[in-house]
Amino acid sequence: MSFFERNKSRVVLGIVSVLLVVVIALSTIPSLKPNFVSNAVNFVISPIQKGISSVINSVQNFFNVLFNMDEFQAENEQLRQRVVFLESEIRETEELKKENSRLRSMLGMRERMVEYETETAEVIAKDPGNWFVTFTVDKGSSSGVELYDPVITDKGLVGYVSEVNVNSSKVTSIIDSTTSVAANVKRTGDAAVVEGDLKLQEQGRCRMVYVDKGSVITAGDELETSGMGGIYPKGIYIGKVMEITGDGTGLSQQATIEPAVDFDSVSEVFIIIQIE
Repeated sequence: MSFFERNKSRVVLGIVSVLLVVVIALSTIPSLKPNFVSNAVNFVISPIQKGISSVINSVQNFFNVLFNMDEFQAENEQLRQRVVFLESEIRETEELKKENSRLRSMLGMRERMVEYETETAEVIAKDPGNWFVTFTVDKGSSSGVELYDPVITDKGLVGYVSEVNVNSSKVTSIIDSTTSVAANVKRTGDAAVVEGDLKLQEQGRCRMVYVDKGSVITAGDELETSGMGGIYPKGIYIGKVMEITGDGTGLSQQATIEPAVDFDSVSEVFIIIQIE
């Protein structure tokens, strides 16, 4: 076997390499117009150059990322801390908005009750159960609180003071089954009595009884205190009618009442200590 046959592939590769070198050299010779050889070389070489350039750029970008990893991690940690700070700021802003709304409501209630002397009190304890049927507040006789003083919030009627100590008082709410409130239906002027009910108090509701059979009260009608009975002053919002039914005797109607106050979350109240 001859030398050429044994080394055919190497010989061919060498010849092709030499030809490429010659062609590239010829293509670099200055000329007014691109010659055929130059065009041919550019046609072959350009894709190769583009591919090599792309690979080089990718390698450079990879090493740039690798060499700057610590810097990227530090920046990422700074951004993470910034996000945590902003989230905390948002929460604080929301809390301030809620507090501002609550204080505005309290101020509005004080302005509406300007003819009465009131004492702000915080709930410090409640009886077992899901609803504030009875609860204890942090104001007592030392603050001028007396037995049967009415208790309200910025939303409406809560109940009355049922026990007084020096620095605390017990409040019984209108959903307690032992309470009753003389009321008026604002739209129709109908007189009625709102009282607690054992079944309804589990839902934070009460009922209105002794409503005239011919009354045209409807669901959504609002109730307020009538001023009768000697405990609650007139005009305090109680709540609204949810459902109307017969009382079983056929002589009058009764209704389920949704109180204005959420008895699941009472935290602060006003005690009216002067209603004269």
